Amino acid sequence: MTFLIRQAKLIPLLFFIPVFFSGFLVDGYDSIRQHASEVALSNFIVAKLISNAGAILTGLSCIFLSIGILNTRKYYICSVLFMIFGVSMISNGIYPMGTPMH
Repeated sequence: MTFLIRQAKLIPLLFFIPVFFSGFLVDGYDSIRQHASEVALSNFIVAKLISNAGAILTGLSCIFLSIGILNTRKYYICSVLFMIFGVSMISNGIYPMGTPMH
């Protein structure tokens, strides 16, 4: 079960690599000055899919981490909150925001 906790090292990579890669595919997008969710507002389908896949993978990794923390029988509230965050990241990948006013 320690694998579930150790895999959390990948969470930043699972989010930022798809965001940067999809940002390079969108004309006029600056990954330093703009939010990652602005890729979903572009017309480039492949960039949207890459960005959404990164959000889904990040959410899954967060859920795996929370399950690993729950198995240690400590930090119940933290692990439940982290699981809710993972579910919200998966939801963000499946149902991305459609307007810049989010």
